[in-house]
Amino acid sequence: KSIHAIAFGENPDSFLDNAVQRHLQRNGLLGGILNRLTELVGVQTDQPDPRPIRRRLDTPADTALINISQIRRQCSISSIDETMECLVDLQDRQGLEMRWTLEFAKRPLLSEPKERNDVLVETVGSAVRNLSQHLRSRDRAQFTPSDYLDQSAFDFWNQDETPSSPKEQAERQALRRRYERAFVYGFRTLARDCGIRIKQIVRGPDEDVLWEAQLSIAHQNSASDSCDELLALIPSLLTLFVRAFEEGRKEVEVRDLILGLKTAHPRKHFRKTDLETLLRLSSSLNLVSVQPELVPLSYILSFSDEAPGLDRHAELVEELNDVNELAETRTFAMEVFANLPKPAREPFIGGYFAQASGAGLKTFLESQLGEIEDEGDEATGFIASKRDQLRATKAV
Repeated sequence: KSIHAIAFGENPDSFLDNAVQRHLQRNGLLGGILNRLTELVGVQTDQPDPRPIRRRLDTPADTALINISQIRRQCSISSIDETMECLVDLQDRQGLEMRWTLEFAKRPLLSEPKERNDVLVETVGSAVRNLSQHLRSRDRAQFTPSDYLDQSAFDFWNQDETPSSPKEQAERQALRRRYERAFVYGFRTLARDCGIRIKQIVRGPDEDVLWEAQLSIAHQNSASDSCDELLALIPSLLTLFVRAFEEGRKEVEVRDLILGLKTAHPRKHFRKTDLETLLRLSSSLNLVSVQPELVPLSYILSFSDEAPGLDRHAELVEELNDVNELAETRTFAMEVFANLPKPAREPFIGGYFAQASGAGLKTFLESQLGEIEDEGDEATGFIASKRDQLRATKAV
C-alpha cells in the first residue's frame, strides 16, 4: 500500500513552505502527518545533517516510498479515505509531490458522444430505482433486464434519418446491441452495489433464464439514495478518463480522482469505496477498465546498486522452494485423500494437518501409502501408482 513521493527543499526546514510550517506548528492533523513524513521518508539536503535520521531509504536522490497504512496508524487518522485526502491536501500545499497514478484501458463506448453515454448511465440508474421501488413491497422479484429497459432509449437516430447503406444499417444495429449489453451489465453491477441481491435462475420446461432479486430491510430505505449518489459522481470520473484518452495518456492522477469525487459528492466527502464502485460500474458500462487496484495489496521494494537475482540469499531460496514444494504436495495429498478407503481417512486427516513442510508431508504420505498398500484394498493399484509418483520412480 505504497505510493511514490518526492520531498522538496535544500534543507529539512525548507522542505515545507511557510504556510505548511505554520500548520505544522499548530500540531494539527496535517502537521502531524508532516512530522511523520520527515521521519518516515527522510529529506535530501545539500549540506550534511549531523542530526540522526530514524530511517533512511536507499532510494535515488529525493525520492521515497510512503506507506499509507503506516501513516494512518502513526498519525491516528480514522480511515484510509481521510489519509488519502490528507496526502492530496499536502500536495496542494506544496509539501510534497506524489507520483500516484491509476492506469486504465479504454473500452469501446468511451469514444461515443457524451450525450449517448449520459443516456446509458441514466437508463441504468432509472432501472435500478424502479427495481428497488418494486422490492419495497415484496419479498423478491423475478424478471428479465428488458423488463426495466425503455426500448427507445438507445434509438440515437431520428426516424427520418435512414441509413445510407446496408453497412451503415449494420453498424447502427451493432452499436445498439453494444449499448444494450452495457445496460445489462451496468444494471447488475449498480443494483448489487446499492444492496440488491441478484442471481439467475432457470424456470419452466423451456429452461428460460430469469433474474431473481431481493432487497433486505436494512437497504430498503437507502438503495435509491445510494443509486442517486453514485450517479451524481460518475460524470466527474468519466470526464477525467475522457480527457486523459484525448491527450494520449493511459493513466489518470489519483489526486484528480479524489478531488473530483469530493467536489461532486453531495456532502463533499471522499470514500475509497465509492471510487472502487464507480470504477467497477465504468467497466460494466463498457467505458474504461482499470488495470491495478487503487491501493494494491502488495508493497514496492526498491533496490539500489544490488545485483539482480537471489543467488546470494541461499536461505531465502531454500525457504521459497519449501513453500512451493509444500503447495504442490498438498495438492497431491488431496488427490490421494479423495481415493482413500473410509477406514484410512480419519488418521490421514490428523497427520496431514500436522505437517508444516513439504519434506515432512512427503514423508508422511509415503508412510501412509505404504500402510494402505499392505492392506490389500481394492484401491491398491491407484495407491501403488501414487507411491511411485511420490518417490519419482516413474512419471504419471
